Amino acid sequence: LLSIDTLHLKMSFRDLNASICDSHGKLLFYTNGAWIANSANDTMLNGNDLVPGVYATNWKSDGFRIPQGAVIVPFPNDSTKYYLFHETVDLAANGQTVIPCKKLFYSVIDMSLDNGLGGVTSKNIVLLNDTLTYGSLTICKHANGRDWWLLCHRAYSNLFFEFLISPAGIFGPFTQNIGSVLHGGGAGQVSFSPDGNKYARYFPDDDIDIYDFDRCSGLLSNSIHIPVHDSAFAGGISFSPNSRYLYVSSESYLY
Repeated sequence: LLSIDTLHLKMSFRDLNASICDSHGKLLFYTNGAWIANSANDTMLNGNDLVPGVYATNWKSDGFRIPQGAVIVPFPNDSTKYYLFHETVDLAANGQTVIPCKKLFYSVIDMSLDNGLGGVTSKNIVLLNDTLTYGSLTICKHANGRDWWLLCHRAYSNLFFEFLISPAGIFGPFTQNIGSVLHGGGAGQVSFSPDGNKYARYFPDDDIDIYDFDRCSGLLSNSIHIPVHDSAFAGGISFSPNSRYLYVSSESYLY
């Protein structure tokens, strides 16, 4: 018989969520954008007050409304440390009107601290200061099997930012103009295929875009635009495990 357990967490989630486990599937830590929780479901050492500000204060109890607004990457060649890349939302002068994200941050987590529960050793370091799309942060393993690529996008443009994460640190941003211009409407999703050879994104106002991805150079190529003309506000995108099929979901349809 199927057994279902219920656990009440201190952390609430809206759109932003990121978590990571060790190689045995044991939960290490997770975040809703406002703070970081450890595997005991309590605030991680120095894990409170990520990117403090008006937006963070307003959404601390519920979690940030930024789909794919955070991603966790293990340090290459160091099994005890992790990068958390994360965003917040900038507010207009009246505190109400939302404008695009202005900064991409990173924080460093060391799992050797606090008796294995981990602690944040560096927090809210600005990696990129630009006009960015909401969230859409995603990573892909480098072809060398050790390093990582991190991709994000400039708002209202076709400009990609690419970062290389290696044992020597974080390099970039490398920039590339390719594919369709994003208009920024609706909540969407981006995804790499499991084999790392394809990158795809779906935003209801911008339809579907698929690219080839070079895991050695970090460059996109061969952009394909697929019109959908869906009236949905939000949608998601995902590849099949064998990387052959791409599934796109809107509020009413599955493509």
